[in-house]
Amino acid sequence: MLCAVAALPGVTAAADGPASYAFAPDAVPVTGTAGTADAPPRLEPGRTYLGSLPVNGRLYYRLDLDRTSTAYVPVTAVPPARATVSATDGIRVSVRDAHGGSCSYAAARFGGALSPRPVTALGQREAGRTSCRGAGAYYLLVERLDSGSPGSAGGSPAAGSGRPWDLEIACSRTGTVTAASPGTPSPSAHH
Repeated sequence: MLCAVAALPGVTAAADGPASYAFAPDAVPVTGTAGTADAPPRLEPGRTYLGSLPVNGRLYYRLDLDRTSTAYVPVTAVPPARATVSATDGIRVSVRDAHGGSCSYAAARFGGALSPRPVTALGQREAGRTSCRGAGAYYLLVERLDSGSPGSAGGSPAAGSGRPWDLEIACSRTGTVTAASPGTPSPSAHH
């Protein structure tokens, strides 16, 4: 089972977001938690979710998976249109089992264009692998990579870096990745 997350109505995407990115009109608002012990919201397959990712954010969401399905969770982050970003800013997404073991890892960064455009990273749990193969609770961890934010290695805060980024999270399972919203660039993910 897999899910996708998108921005909440009225936050940065509505006020400052790029006009070319369209969030799913039927997306459900969701708020991630700071840890797995905080009862993260459960993401259902076939649904799209909207949320936001704060500066230095690390948010968890729960996935309940069976033993045989492959799950895909594309996560798109949309910074404010006027935000200043560095080449190394972006998001990191991982799926973890109930004991904290990593099933997958991907990162997407803005790169040399230094454009505050949407970036997408894919979390997944592949059926049939020796690790992460049992049924039960798994966790999607979404982390913001922001080199210019206070407390981060990399320098002084960039203009706009202190604002939340909108998120779109979509869930799917068994070999089908949910299509990205119109205007989404190809993800530059690293596994």
